[in-house]
Amino acid sequence: MARKSFGRNNQNDTVEKHETQKEVIKSRQIFSRKFTIVFVGLFFVLAVAIFGLFNLLSKDSNTTSEFSLGSLVSQEILDASSLQNDNRTIQSSFGFSLSYDTKMFDVQGQVTDPASDANYISGMTYTEDELDTEREYSLIKLRSHNAETIRQNAEDSFVNLPELVFLTNIRQDFWDSRINDPALAGKSKLQIYIDEVMAESAEGYEISLSEPEVITLNGVEFTKIVKTRIANSYGLDNKYQDVYYFAVHNDRPYQIVIYDIQNDTNSIVAQMEGVVSTFTLGDVDTTKLSYLNSSDVNSSVLSAETSQSTPKDSANLVNEIDEDNILDVVVRNQLAVVRVGSILCMDIDLVGYDSSTTIEGVCTVYIGSGSIISTDGLVATNGHVIATDNMTIISDYLANSMSVDVLANKAEAFMPYFIAIGDVSPSQAQAFITAIRSGEQDAVNLALSLANLIHTEDINVTATNNIYALQLSNEPLKLVDITELPKGFQDSDGIASAKLIDKDFDVNTPMNEIQFADLKGSDVALLKMDGSNFPAVRLGSILGIDLGDKITAIGYPAFVDGGLMTAKAKTVPSVSQGQLLRVMQQSLDSNMLLLTDVPISGGNSGGPAFDSTGNQIGLNTYSKMDCEDSKCFGNGTARDIEDIRVLLKRNSLQLSTAGTVNEDWNQAVDAFKSGNYKLATAKFASVKSNYANHYLAAGMYDIANSLNDSAIVSAVPTTTTNKALLSIILATLIVGVICLVYFLLRKNGYKLAHVHAMTPVGGSLPSDVQASASQPSVASPNPSVGVQSTQPMTAVNSPIQPPVQPVSTQPLVSENQIPDQNQVAQPAVSQAQVQPTNSPNQSYSNDDNPNN
Repeated sequence: MARKSFGRNNQNDTVEKHETQKEVIKSRQIFSRKFTIVFVGLFFVLAVAIFGLFNLLSKDSNTTSEFSLGSLVSQEILDASSLQNDNRTIQSSFGFSLSYDTKMFDVQGQVTDPASDANYISGMTYTEDELDTEREYSLIKLRSHNAETIRQNAEDSFVNLPELVFLTNIRQDFWDSRINDPALAGKSKLQIYIDEVMAESAEGYEISLSEPEVITLNGVEFTKIVKTRIANSYGLDNKYQDVYYFAVHNDRPYQIVIYDIQNDTNSIVAQMEGVVSTFTLGDVDTTKLSYLNSSDVNSSVLSAETSQSTPKDSANLVNEIDEDNILDVVVRNQLAVVRVGSILCMDIDLVGYDSSTTIEGVCTVYIGSGSIISTDGLVATNGHVIATDNMTIISDYLANSMSVDVLANKAEAFMPYFIAIGDVSPSQAQAFITAIRSGEQDAVNLALSLANLIHTEDINVTATNNIYALQLSNEPLKLVDITELPKGFQDSDGIASAKLIDKDFDVNTPMNEIQFADLKGSDVALLKMDGSNFPAVRLGSILGIDLGDKITAIGYPAFVDGGLMTAKAKTVPSVSQGQLLRVMQQSLDSNMLLLTDVPISGGNSGGPAFDSTGNQIGLNTYSKMDCEDSKCFGNGTARDIEDIRVLLKRNSLQLSTAGTVNEDWNQAVDAFKSGNYKLATAKFASVKSNYANHYLAAGMYDIANSLNDSAIVSAVPTTTTNKALLSIILATLIVGVICLVYFLLRKNGYKLAHVHAMTPVGGSLPSDVQASASQPSVASPNPSVGVQSTQPMTAVNSPIQPPVQPVSTQPLVSENQIPDQNQVAQPAVSQAQVQPTNSPNQSYSNDDNPNN
């Protein structure tokens, strides 16, 4: 009976053990799934945290959930309207387009009436916002309202300024009569067009043409020709130049012309060439072309009469500014950017043969820009802003006339000289002055050009008087009396007088060579204000920049605010941006020039050019450079900052950065960037107190103070120290998650092992079964009963038995010696059962032993 019972129990044990193993495996699978879900979840959260933190760390400037700090400063400190791009593009159905800055030019577009003929051209004229609509424009006219000098500020309807014209022909059959003309056989359409335009008469002028030059504009070849017109009136020569660009594209003729260029209008011409560089040609809407049987409209379309529009007010930003540069470049340095005003006066004797003509108070006035480079008041600017040649002073003296009567009086003072050298008779001189007073255009133009007719060697300077002033705040720099320049500039708390320390500039360099950067020397100067504790820029080097890097120009272009004749109560610096295109050297012994596509204009001269870190690496000097491939056509050029270092070394000058204003300002900007608005507010307040003139300090204080008081706005610090701190926190988070996962894995592994070790089916085996386990195996009479092996269980989940004593040699106890059922029998274990095992659960404690 005992053996039968043992067989049944053994079978039940085996079945129940298999069930237990299944439950353990199922538990492990459940745990594995749960663990996988938890691990993937933690990994996803960790990945999101890493991405978020590094995204914040990668930003150059702080942002909040509501706005960027750069945008906020732009909106609050700079004119809000200045955030809009002021470029306008005109698109014609006749296959051309061009762009221009609305602050710099008055523009008209004409849609020519097909009923017009060669004798009279008529059509609808559009201006300002009307030009945003694409139409059949065949004629576009641009005139500058750039107020670089008093000449452009005056009520100068009597002044003949350059004009830029774009035009094409509206006739479908334009070429028909021309290509069938035997006299034109063998000529290209382009040459036919050029010859026809250049053959037009210019009555009263002696004409000469330059050799044709081929240039490329936006992928299209144009032929450039310069026409020189010289008129002799009252015994004196008056010279003009007109620059033509011709092209035939998609079988249509196109023409660009800059008219009436004189020596004192080069800066305006440079701006116009910048517009020319935007001219593009495309497909023509042929349905808009018309037919004219007998004749057609040619270049005489230029004689169409149109009215000029009134200039609009301009804003502060010349083009779109990268918000990442607002704080580090613009705000950090704007405090140290100044407007420079120079009044250059001289008394002269014009020596002609046996006589001398004395003219006193021959003056001109220039405005430019500069930067404070040392806290003790040193200012860097261009040489041509603070000095110029005698001929230019005389030319400007005549041009800076506020009426034809003033111009006539000035011209009359020069007549004795021209009479003495035999160029003019007394009667011609008298007729000339009369014609000026009556406003006769030829006489007025001739009077404005008298300086070009004086022989340089005949000028004897007897006295000079130069006055320099700097605009430190937004209160405009103005003259005391425009008709009497020696009186100087108006006094103001925001205006500082200055003296010239040194210059590296040849004053005999003609202005046209300066404008086109043909001079072989440098063009820099140093001024000095009295006092100390000024803000100052940081000087950098071009060695740290690469082609394509962003360049920022800050200065006071006169077209923005009307220059010295402004009617505005406040004027502020303007900002323009572009890229570095090329670094070039004019000669082996000269310093570098930085060619950029940064828009600069008259008044920007001498202002700082900054790299993306906010260091000044150049001085904006020229608004145009000629180059072979025309890629720099109309772009701005800066002189290397090393030119200023040469002057500093030559004068044994050291730059100072010490001073509460400079130190507090830089600390305030740094704190503002990092989101420490409390510190920024305190530092801006200090600057506002110690440099009370400057509006920017007050504006930045208001912004920082409002952010400091706000409970909504939060910023993420991005200084080097805070970046390191965030990196440490991130690393700690990663290690913590890994440790947590490892702990969960290990702990749950132990629990599974413990559960399995505590499950011998039915509890402890009866003593007779334990005893029989040591006996040799015998066949069971019941075939349904399996054979019990004496080898240890090798199932994966088999618990490990504790070590036992060696097997006894005593005989087995008899049935009468079976101990009480309440006693625990010691199992008899074979030698094989105590062999070591490789089970991963071999290590255990007493708590893990099921026999305890």
